[in-house]
Amino acid sequence: MEMKINKGRFIFFALYGLLVTSAMGTIVGTYAWYQYSARASMMYHGTAINNPDSLAIGLFSSVKLEDAASLELIPDENVENLYWTSNGISKTIMSYFARENGYAYNQIAPTTSSAYSRGDELKLRSAPSEAEIFNPNYLAKKEHYCYIPLAFKCNGLSENQLYLTEAELESEGSLYQGVRIYIDNGEDKFIFNPTSPNDGYTEVGGPLDMDRDGYLDVNNSDKKEYIYGEYDDVIYNDELSPYIEPLPYEERTTFNGRHLENSYACDTLNSKFKTADYLGQINVLSNIGLGYEFIEGIYRINLTVYLEGWSTSVIDEEIGNYFSLDMKFMMES
Repeated sequence: MEMKINKGRFIFFALYGLLVTSAMGTIVGTYAWYQYSARASMMYHGTAINNPDSLAIGLFSSVKLEDAASLELIPDENVENLYWTSNGISKTIMSYFARENGYAYNQIAPTTSSAYSRGDELKLRSAPSEAEIFNPNYLAKKEHYCYIPLAFKCNGLSENQLYLTEAELESEGSLYQGVRIYIDNGEDKFIFNPTSPNDGYTEVGGPLDMDRDGYLDVNNSDKKEYIYGEYDDVIYNDELSPYIEPLPYEERTTFNGRHLENSYACDTLNSKFKTADYLGQINVLSNIGLGYEFIEGIYRINLTVYLEGWSTSVIDEEIGNYFSLDMKFMMES
């Protein structure tokens, strides 16, 4: 364990998760991100602790865990439904915890944060029904995303602070670019994009090719391209679009449709779509204190891992690919 006199003692631990996408059913109807019939299978490798005698890791549960003893989960003496682990958070423990609390434990689905700014409460949205396809404002179900409410305590240390020092993503294809981590420490709330060095945003509105016919969808009543999601101002071209050959079927995605002949195309450069702001690696890693003292000596951080459906990497061609997420934290006194 590294010792630095001027900054106190450091205790490192890592949380590893492996998420594998697989087609769990037949995709029917439209092909927009929020119409996936696929899910992402999820497995946890567990936690690695450099000094288990000094650092304890636990999980805050919303329900009593009846089988806690069989998994060597130790109830906290003072905090109801807080459980500590003696050997880290294993795959078995995480799967059991998530299942009992109603969250994703082996599958997740593409969702969206919708418009978001730092400090907002995250409200993930999911797919509308086919009957209400133009209303993408349904709240995501708990089983659509991964929620990890972590607890820590360091014996013998005082005035602790928790930092995220590493967040590494790997995947087949480009699916990893759509992974987001919402971090809520009780005092600060933000979306972290672990694949971006810098802060940025994802546009959460715009024209789409829902039926994958190669052309962006058009409102038949006024011949204007339909705008999905959220926006502040939409500007259309004054002239009707000429004929453009569509992309070959295998190259088509929800996002890259051509303008339909005799339609009024959206001027995406000058239109103003709402955005979901995120922080990048430079701002987050080792720089932002994440944990807050839940009660004396116990620190808490809530993590929500999800796939941002408005990321252009979350497309049908990514079904069957996998991505892995490795996170390492540091507690400093």
